[in-house]
Amino acid sequence: MFSHRNIKIILAIIAVACFLYAGRNYFGQLHLISHAHWAGVLGIVVVHLLTLWLQGLTIKWGLDSYDRSISEKESFVLFVISSYANLLLPRSGVGTTALYLNRSRKVPLIDYSSVVIYGAVLFIFACSTIGCLIFGIDWLVQSRAPAWWIAIGLPGMLIASGLAITIHWRVPASYQGPGHLLFERLNHANSRLVTSGNVWRIGLAHFVLVFLRALRLYIAFWALGIEASFFAVLLTSVLGDLAFVIAVTPGALGFREAAIAIAAARLGIPVPVAISVAIFDRLVFSLAVAATAQFLIAFVFRKDGAGVAQSTSASQGS
Repeated sequence: MFSHRNIKIILAIIAVACFLYAGRNYFGQLHLISHAHWAGVLGIVVVHLLTLWLQGLTIKWGLDSYDRSISEKESFVLFVISSYANLLLPRSGVGTTALYLNRSRKVPLIDYSSVVIYGAVLFIFACSTIGCLIFGIDWLVQSRAPAWWIAIGLPGMLIASGLAITIHWRVPASYQGPGHLLFERLNHANSRLVTSGNVWRIGLAHFVLVFLRALRLYIAFWALGIEASFFAVLLTSVLGDLAFVIAVTPGALGFREAAIAIAAARLGIPVPVAISVAIFDRLVFSLAVAATAQFLIAFVFRKDGAGVAQSTSASQGS
């Protein structure tokens, strides 16, 4: 029988192969990457490291609500290593960090998983809120009606995520069907995160993160010498961010690029150019994450880095 890890790998390979086949006619502008401005490369690295630091803070604030405090430095290191693991195997970073915190900081898995799930819902809420606003503005100002799947999908995600973080779901203990773990974790998070007040900080952080990721993509356009308004890039970036929700590939590989290409095409940006920008952005931030993770493991958290490495192996083997 296939293990959970093998199924993930097979699905990731199939998905990447499909995207490569579907996009085989749109890679004609990849040569632009070789002419990227060095300041743009540096800017992408700095902004991405800033997003990782802020994402790490959301985990720290969430754990603070359970009286399971970790330092800002540790939260940053853990999120960098988690992101590094996600580059290798989709969504493996969550398991890596959960095992490390459980073994080294005695954080119960249910506490950490509740923080992560609640944070993911807040992430969807932030993206869909901003997405509804900017697509609405684009419709009013430019008279460009969004595609039907955007017009339905974004408000649907906004409503669903809004209900998930505001309603205290009462699920019978006997129910073990689809979604029971999700509701259990949301209730567990509601019992601490909302009452502690940290949910407001975490929610605001996710709204800031949406703009930071858009800024990173805007810098990528600039670095390749392509003119694009920040509003257009924000619209494109939001769809790229939401691609992570359905992605089965490492780092939403292919899903994010497809979302960016679709949005860019609506704005008059040629698809080959949009794909080149998305690939350039991914190359830079992926290399930045890999290099930073290796440095932190080797020189900052030598002992803890070994625990994280063991946790990585354990989570990938599950």
